[in-house]
Amino acid sequence: DDALQCFAMGVPDPAAAIAAARDLGYAVDGTTVTGPDGYRFQLGPKVRPEPFLYTKVRVASVEATRSFYMDKLGMEDVTDRYELPADCAGGVVLGVNDGWNVPLIAVADGGPVSWSTWSGRFAISMPGDRIKEAYAKLSPVNVVHELQELHEKLGILVIAIVRDVDGYETCLVSSEFFDPSTREATDWKGPDWDARRELIDSRAKPEDRGRSS
Repeated sequence: DDALQCFAMGVPDPAAAIAAARDLGYAVDGTTVTGPDGYRFQLGPKVRPEPFLYTKVRVASVEATRSFYMDKLGMEDVTDRYELPADCAGGVVLGVNDGWNVPLIAVADGGPVSWSTWSGRFAISMPGDRIKEAYAKLSPVNVVHELQELHEKLGILVIAIVRDVDGYETCLVSSEFFDPSTREATDWKGPDWDARRELIDSRAKPEDRGRSS
């Protein structure tokens, strides 16, 4: 699809990372590298421990997107806190002012948005009470999976999956549960690619084994 545009990532040496990607045979356009699954990564300097800097998507209407995420989900317009790249002119930056969030940059070019599951789902961590408040504001057309409270080992997990005006899906998950879980699991190391390949191939059709997925 043409909905998800790129992930921006901070790396210690962008020039070296871009050169390494080119040497490995990946497509490189300026500071953007297209990875093995077709996703685009825009590389910049590392400015904080969290490597993801922002996610950029195409939308049909910047104002409609801004309204949904702010009025329904309680996010903030933090555009004035960022120096937008030239290709994001006229866009909006949406996030939560906690110092660690990965902002969403929404841009519009006047064309329709073709969204599919390839673009994946966003995840927004917020207090469980805020999730319930946000969920109460949604119309049924915006609900993918209804609100649930699950009693897990680490506590009560409040979760719902919702859909915005362009079809992008977002998992709302309670920060009381999600944040400690992710901190415990985060070691800033890359994935085990051999294990990933083995897992994918174990579930793939014979003719698809060995292909990227």
